[in-house]
Formats: sequence, C-alpha cells, structure tokens
Amino acid sequence: MKATKAAPKGAAFLLDRFSRPHRICPMSNPHHYLQIVLFVFACFVGPVDAAQDEATDSSRSLTHAKSSWKFIRGGHYDGVSRESGLANSWDAKGPPVLWSIELGGGYAGFVGADDRVFTQYQSLTGQFVVCLDARTGETIWKYRYGWPYKPASLYPGPRSTPTICGDRLFFTTPAGEAGCLDQKTGLVLWTVDLVDKFDAPPVEFGYACSPVIVDDKLVLPVGG
Repeated sequence: MKATKAAPKGAAFLLDRFSRPHRICPMSNPHHYLQIVLFVFACFVGPVDAAQDEATDSSRSLTHAKSSWKFIRGGHYDGVSRESGLANSWDAKGPPVLWSIELGGGYAGFVGADDRVFTQYQSLTGQFVVCLDARTGETIWKYRYGWPYKPASLYPGPRSTPTICGDRLFFTTPAGEAGCLDQKTGLVLWTVDLVDKFDAPPVEFGYACSPVIVDDKLVLPVGG
C-alpha cells in the first residue's frame, strides 16, 4: 500500500512502512555543540568484588541476551522492562562501566535489539541516526539526514527516538521529516516531509514525536 497523495488536515498521519516517498533535508548553520555520553552498565545480582571479572561476565550476558527495547517506551509501550535477574541495588562504587562513547547534542533516547543499539544526535557537521555495537560501543553504521537543528538555541538537536520494526528502523527529525532505514546497513529506504505533504504548520520547539508502528503502519501526529 502506498501513501496517499492527499491527506485531510487532522491529528494523525498514517503511512505504510513499505512505501517510498521523496526525500528532502532540513538546512541550518552549524554553530553550537552539546555533549552526550552513553554509558553501558553491567546489571547483575550481588555485590561488586572484582570489577574487571564481573564486567567481563556482564558483557557476556549482554551478548547473549534475547530481550529487546524497540520503542522509546519498550515493546509493550508502558516503559516497563520484563527482564529478570537484575540487581536491586549497587554498592557505593556503582556498576562497572563496560564502555562509553561521545556522540553529540540532542534529546533522543536509545532502542536496542540483537546486540545493537540505535539513537539520534547532532554534531557540528550534521544530524545523524547511528547504530552501535551493544557489546563494544563501536559504530556499525551512521546515517546523516541534515544540518544541525537550531545549534545556537537552548535546545539544539533531535528530540525523538528511533523505533525498530523487523529489519527496519524508523525515525523523525525536528524539522518534521520521517524516514525509514534498513536496520542492518543504515541504507535509506524512504523519507517524507510531513510539513509539506500534510500542510501542517511547523512546530516552534521542533518535531519531537517518536514513530509508532501499528499493523505495518507508521503513526505520527502532524496537526494541520
């Protein structure tokens, strides 16, 4: 099913996730830089006696974990993890850090599946969707979708979190663009300008809605 060419003004946008609309990129001038650092912690039951050994064991557990977090509020859309065997508390030193990585500015959360984690951020050179190895923090692929958003403002960078559905990754941009990437490779499959397509007024703060997938449809509020 393809996206309709004309849509009424209203509260929601429905787009078949297999359609391929056109693509445009938001433009602005890079100026401001805000730092985000991602920390991956080992989560286990019991005190920390040998941080290095337990970090290794925790990394192994992370590698073999079958659970996933495919939407900003989890697979059940309620913000609750069904994972078991997690520690109720840590000692004063906290959990051992398995790895950390500097990304850039923004307000996106993380989603993850199959030993990969995904998020959005911006640097001085643009806005990106990035895929990281959950075991090592190494970048698997990175997709640039535009120039930095309001880099000199109080709230620069992307506001939404990507969503995983099957072998695809869906994202939105603060300029009001929605897109779909191949989760394995980062190849862009399609993008659409929501503001232009649905005659919706631009959002002063920036578009901040994370994609929701229902019955093979991408659901987003667009106003208009």
